[in-house]
Amino acid sequence: MGNLLNAQTTTYSKGVFTVKVEQRVNVSEEKMNAIIDKLINQYKNNLPLLDSWAIKGLKLRGEKDNFIIFNIKSHKPDGQNIDGVMDIKIVPLSKNYQNVTYDVDLFKTKKSDYDYNIHYSLTNCTEVISSAKAEINIKFSDSENAVVTLVANVQLTRSYNMLMSKKQFEENLSWRFEKFVTNLIAEANK
Repeated sequence: MGNLLNAQTTTYSKGVFTVKVEQRVNVSEEKMNAIIDKLINQYKNNLPLLDSWAIKGLKLRGEKDNFIIFNIKSHKPDGQNIDGVMDIKIVPLSKNYQNVTYDVDLFKTKKSDYDYNIHYSLTNCTEVISSAKAEINIKFSDSENAVVTLVANVQLTRSYNMLMSKKQFEENLSWRFEKFVTNLIAEANK
């Protein structure tokens, strides 16, 4: 069970950073579907369960970083949405934002028997991030092989969008998307 492809690119256009990550995985459709369902359920209902696998190593729980520190403090389901609270620290600027609120919409759609999408949308964030929208497509070429493609579009608030270069975004944020996909693949390979 190995990865045959591992590609990641970051682009910037009209105020939006776009990250694309693509990896192949050998996994059954049934197992991958169960992983997707587990991801969505835990994200909505018990975020700490994701610390050991899906968000492991993403530095989202207050871990030390030289550029930006995220500390997700709570997630509360609100119908189909999630109300979140986090702290954000921009290290080089010594800026601390406490109790930043945001909304997340997260759901799965099935395009066909062997083609699934996970939709993630972070909106109404009160500081630093204007919006973050991601779609993860899992497409099977046969019953045991899939390509996982994540495309994320991140727009920062005006002041941070003007301050952050594409290189800074790549070095400090893009890797988190690649690590997330790697974590999904690792879960599939168990």
